[in-house]
Amino acid sequence: MLRFVIVCFCSAVILSAVPPSDRYTLMYADEFDGPLNMKEWTYRTGARFNGLNLPGNVRTENGRLCIDFKKEIIGGSNQYTCGGIISKRIFGYGYFETKAKLHGKSGLHSSFWTMGVAGDGVNTPKANQLTEIDGYEIDSIKPKNIAFNRHTYVGSHKSHGHAIYPEIDSSTDDFTAGFEWLPGKIIFYINGKPVFTNVTVRREFYGPQNQWFTALAWDLGKAIDDSALPGVSSWDYFRYYARDLVGVNLAANGDFEFNDGPSFEKSFRRNMQLPVSWIEDGDADASIVSDQPKAFSKGYALKHISDKTYAVTTRQHIPFIMPATYRLSAMVKSSGGKINARMRVYGHGGVEMNIAVPHSGEWQKITIDNISVSGMNGAMIAFTSEAEAGQWLAVDAVEFVQMTGIRSDEFDDAVAVKDPARIVVYPDEPEFICEGPWKESSLLGYANSPSKYLDAKDNGSVWWRPDIVQAGEYRVSLYRLGRAGNVKAAKITVTHDKGMNESTLDLTEGGNDWVEIGVFTFAKGTNGNVLMKGDGSGYLRADAARFELIK
Repeated sequence: MLRFVIVCFCSAVILSAVPPSDRYTLMYADEFDGPLNMKEWTYRTGARFNGLNLPGNVRTENGRLCIDFKKEIIGGSNQYTCGGIISKRIFGYGYFETKAKLHGKSGLHSSFWTMGVAGDGVNTPKANQLTEIDGYEIDSIKPKNIAFNRHTYVGSHKSHGHAIYPEIDSSTDDFTAGFEWLPGKIIFYINGKPVFTNVTVRREFYGPQNQWFTALAWDLGKAIDDSALPGVSSWDYFRYYARDLVGVNLAANGDFEFNDGPSFEKSFRRNMQLPVSWIEDGDADASIVSDQPKAFSKGYALKHISDKTYAVTTRQHIPFIMPATYRLSAMVKSSGGKINARMRVYGHGGVEMNIAVPHSGEWQKITIDNISVSGMNGAMIAFTSEAEAGQWLAVDAVEFVQMTGIRSDEFDDAVAVKDPARIVVYPDEPEFICEGPWKESSLLGYANSPSKYLDAKDNGSVWWRPDIVQAGEYRVSLYRLGRAGNVKAAKITVTHDKGMNESTLDLTEGGNDWVEIGVFTFAKGTNGNVLMKGDGSGYLRADAARFELIK
C-alpha cells in the first residue's frame, strides 16, 4: 500500500500521482492552487541568455504555475522577458514529478530541475551547489526533443551523460515528467515510462538541493518567433516522494572534502570557513575546514578552534526522510582542557540525543544509536563546542544511516556506507596518480564521469594506490575502455605484500568492462598499488580500479 505524508500549501485535495513503486511516500506537494506561496518559493531574477527574468512573469492560474514569455519595453528598449521560481526547501534522494505544457514556438528554453544555491545560512547552507539534475530541458524550437542531464559542481563543473527522448510533443498536451534520484543512479521518466538511466555510482557529490521551474528566452542561433508572443509555459503541480534507503549514508559532505582539494579548479575552491552543505551558528569563525590535524578520511576534516573563548555549532538538516530508526556516527579528536564538545541529533520528533566527544589525540569513533525519526521534518545533526582559546575539536567521516525499514539490494555498495572490503579508486580521487600529459576524455567511465587518456608516445603512467583498511587477499580489476586506437599491450605492474607481478592488458579489446588482473595480498596502508604504462603506439586509457577482499 502506498503511504502518504502530505505537505500541502493550498486548500485543494491532492489527487494521487503514481510514483515508480509502492515503496514511495508522498512527502511534499504544491498543487499551485491559489497565489504562489512565497514562504516556499523565491523568484529567479536577472538577465540570462537572451532574456530578463522578472517576478511579474510568474503567476498561478486555474491551478497551474504559469511563466509568461514576452517582448516588452524595459528601460526604453525592447527586451525579451521570462521568469522562474526556486524552492526555499531542499530535497535529496527520492522521486520528483511535475505535469507540464510548454511554449512551442522558437525562442524559449524551459526546464524542471534541481540544483543547490547559496542559502541564508539559517535554514539552508550558504555553500550548497553540488549536483544539478535536469528532469527535462526543452528548447521550444524543438518541442519533441526532451533532454536529460546531470552536472556536478565540486572541484569543477562537469556534465555526466546527456540524453534525448523524442517521442512526444511537449507543446501540444500535458505530459508528466519525473526523475528518481537514488544512490548510484538517476532514472528519468516521461508519462510514467522510464526512458533514461544516468549511472552516478559514487562520485555523485550527494547533498539535498533546491527545486527549480524556469523558462528562459534563448534563440539558439534562430530568430525568436515574435508572432507567437506572449507565450506561456505552465505546470500543474510539484510532488516529491521519499522511500526507505536502509544502509545508505544520508549526510552530505560528511568527509568535508567539498571545499578544496589539489585538483580543484580555482573558481570552484570554496571558502574554508563555510563547510559545504553545513550551517554554522554562534561564533562561526571558529568553525572551519582544515587539514590540521591530519584528517581521518582523505585530506580535510571539520575543526572548531579560535584564539579566544568561543561557542559554535556546525549543523546539517537532513530533510524529508522516512519514519524509521537511524544511526549517527563520526570520527572525532579533541584537545584537553575544559572544552565542552558534543555530537547531537534533534528536531527528529523526539527529545534531543547527544554524546560527549572524548579528549583524545587519536581518531575515535562515536555513535548515537536508535534515533527514532517521525513526521516530515527529518532530523538535524550537529557538532557543538564551548571552549577556551586554543582548545579544539576535529570531526570527520560523518554518517547518518537508516537502520530499519524495507531493505533493498538495488544500491551499489560503492555509494552506501563505505565498505573496506570493496574499494574502488576513481580518476578524480587523490589515490589516482598520473604522470605525464594526461587529458580528460569524453569517454565516460564506470562512474559515468570522464575517463583519462594519453598518447603512449608521451611515456606517461598512472597509479591506483588504495588505502587498505583490512589486510588480506584482494581481487584486483581495472575498468577498461576498449577502443581500436588504443595501446595493444599496456604494461600492468601490481606491487603487493609479497612482491611485484607484471602482466599486459589489451586495451583494443572489449569496451566499458571490468577486467580481472589477479588476486594479490595487500598489507594495511598505502604501500600496495597498480601501475599502468603504455607499450607501443596508440592511446593509453585509464579509469577506475577495484580491490575486492576475498579472504
